Amino acid sequence: MNDLEIVSRCKSGDVKSFEILFEKYQTDVLYLCWNILRNREDARDITQDTFAHVFINIKNFEFSSSLKTWIMSIAYRRCIDKLRRENVFKKYAKKIVPERSNANINHEDYKFIEDSECLNPVLIKMNHKERVALSLKINLGFSAKEISQVLKCTESTVRVYLFNARNKIKKHLKKRNV
Repeated sequence: MNDLEIVSRCKSGDVKSFEILFEKYQTDVLYLCWNILRNREDARDITQDTFAHVFINIKNFEFSSSLKTWIMSIAYRRCIDKLRRENVFKKYAKKIVPERSNANINHEDYKFIEDSECLNPVLIKMNHKERVALSLKINLGFSAKEISQVLKCTESTVRVYLFNARNKIKKHLKKRNV
């Protein structure tokens, strides 16, 4: 079943078609979310949230972009919203923790702090847009135009993100070989 058929059936209320849509795109959405958030549970939560949003709003989908691009842009925006909420929480947490005990914060108490063993040193050096652009390009085969639709920027900006990401990878590889 192609995307046009899936969307048409979903718009008419066919739940089985939505299950097909979910099965078709869940892995890609989960991977994108994990790439941005770098936390398995958060990525799963945002994936579910993304598909809940898709389910509610599929009736408004017009094929101005591909279905996959539409879904990935929803997932991307949900991830960015989560990061923004966490940033506000981090700032608040820093204010309420006494200055003298900042070095003694029990990181296990704060879910938003990642386990550093899981982080790839190259990905840490990339900003989230570089990381997302690279992930969409390499792992999902998105074109610069499709990536620009997900990130809501121009194609030339996407090319800059990809260029910067590649340069950071090259620098990292040179350091490892030296």
